[in-house]
Amino acid sequence: MPRASRALQCVAAAIAILVVPTAACAFVSRTPGAPLPGEEVGGRGQKCDRRPTGMWCEDGLRCLQGWCYGKGVEPPDSYLFTPEASSNWGRIEDTIFEGIDLKPGDVVADVGAGPGFYLKRVAKLVHPGGKVYGTEIVKDMVPMIRARAAELDAEGVPHAPIEGRFVKSPRETSLDDLGPNTLSVVMFVNSVQFSPGKSREVNYLKRFCRLLKPGGRLVVHVDWVYDSTGAGEEVTDLARRAGFEVPPRSVPLPDFLPERTLWEPCPGCERVWITKGYTLIFRKACGADGKAKR
Repeated sequence: MPRASRALQCVAAAIAILVVPTAACAFVSRTPGAPLPGEEVGGRGQKCDRRPTGMWCEDGLRCLQGWCYGKGVEPPDSYLFTPEASSNWGRIEDTIFEGIDLKPGDVVADVGAGPGFYLKRVAKLVHPGGKVYGTEIVKDMVPMIRARAAELDAEGVPHAPIEGRFVKSPRETSLDDLGPNTLSVVMFVNSVQFSPGKSREVNYLKRFCRLLKPGGRLVVHVDWVYDSTGAGEEVTDLARRAGFEVPPRSVPLPDFLPERTLWEPCPGCERVWITKGYTLIFRKACGADGKAKR
């Protein structure tokens, strides 16, 4: 296949990986055990096989950024493709949650929750009295979200209820039925990619502003800024227009993260430089109708 055509194919295939670029690796390192009997694994230069038990490659290959590397298919020589990037994800997650400072009784929505990377932690933090919603546009992920509560039950850990909701189309919240002033926190962690200046993005965020309680918080975190991600200033402008207080509170990411790193969307695709991301926390300033207060 010509390189240009392969690049387009790989970029399309990498969209799911873009959603949680670093967490994809962490999912490997944090998942104990091995593939279950009958589970397939990824081959050289192929996508890691994503299963409830983890993301897997054939023996002798490593799952890095969602792809199987090794045996002649080598990853870029950059931070993102090192073992440290996978092992450090837990430290980044700690920084995010220290900044959010969840309390018992909080009602939290994790938007674009994937298979529920953070839901168990959230459910423990907001217990008792709270609730957790995990929304996801990939339908196969929703049962994984719902399974997180059963995992906590099996571990004997007290937790708030976890509800998984399927998002039928982009820029749908799947939470509008909750009514205004319901949520304490809305989390976008390595999930939705915002397009700068677009009115549809503003209207989307307005719906979440309406759902948040007075003083509720919108949390936007990205590990790395890609061309399609939106820089912090651009996201801040969208949030301001949607009825959130600016400037937001910025939570510094750990110093061990480099200011930029080389990224490859898939083996053989064009490599690009990406820059260190951000964690921004916005307070609700709109009314129950979603309009900015004057």
